[in-house]
Amino acid sequence: MAGEYALLYFGSSRPKFRHVVIPAGMRAHVDVIDTWNMSVERLKGINQGKTKIELPARPYMAIRLVAQH
Repeated sequence: MAGEYALLYFGSSRPKFRHVVIPAGMRAHVDVIDTWNMSVERLKGINQGKTKIELPARPYMAIRLVAQH
């Protein structure tokens, strides 16, 4: 449903990427959140299914999937 979201937080780990499976029937914008620098970067496009999300390999990063209709 539009406006719903999922949040994945990586704490002190420093991943360079993550494979995320967006639930069947859901299309989502992907936001990369840097909680240390308090910034949000929305990635281009709308994603669905299995998606590889590139990350900056810094600690305290999160990914937000924002549902679209």
